[in-house]
Amino acid sequence: MQKKIAHLFFMATLVISSLSLSASQHYVGAYVGDGAYQDVMIYNCWNFVNAFSGNPAIGGHNYVKDQYYYGAPYMFTTSNNSYADYEDVAFYCGHGSSYNLAMGSGAAVSSMPLGDSWAEFVTFFSCQTVVSAPESSTWWTPYCSMFNGLHMLLGFRSLASAARTDIPFDYSARLKAGWTVKDAWFSSIDDERYWIFNPSMSDGSPYPGWASCVVGSGHYYDRLSSYGTDPAPGCGGMWNYWQY
Repeated sequence: MQKKIAHLFFMATLVISSLSLSASQHYVGAYVGDGAYQDVMIYNCWNFVNAFSGNPAIGGHNYVKDQYYYGAPYMFTTSNNSYADYEDVAFYCGHGSSYNLAMGSGAAVSSMPLGDSWAEFVTFFSCQTVVSAPESSTWWTPYCSMFNGLHMLLGFRSLASAARTDIPFDYSARLKAGWTVKDAWFSSIDDERYWIFNPSMSDGSPYPGWASCVVGSGHYYDRLSSYGTDPAPGCGGMWNYWQY
């Protein structure tokens, strides 16, 4: 059964239907895609992960800049436990397509079992990767094998910016200030849209594109400072939020 809830800048759907405090040291990693516009990818990844230099305390928790690599598919798929799933917060910037990161030979979200190690929040700053309900009536299907304890996947349902923006600065700042992860992402993209006066992108979406996210059961209010225990693997209770 699906249920829709209207919000000012986004909508949500429920597929099917924990709040304990996590503690100790946490890690942040960034992964740069390949191909055209790589300078922008480097810019976004570096400025996001570098915001966690100095091991800042966020609500009693510490998040330190840990990994910063040129991305490869195995970092999200076959060897994810040593890379994206070794980090509590993972950030990728590069090319993408529906349910897929376009780095190297490509990496499909259905081949990324994340969250069974450490990953809680994963962000894909890439075009169209985080498919939402407006694009697919069964949007959750590829995420069922991806969410193995993962709390949230954030990204874009449309084209994303291929130019330098303040998004990595604003997003990391909001996360460190205790915002909910979803609102930190959506609001940082909204702010960029405000300052560049809404030019249109080639797919008809406003610059810098429409944000989207997929939320594991019970984790809508997660922040870096406080989040629930890992959801059960699969897409039961999963929610999808998107801008429109």
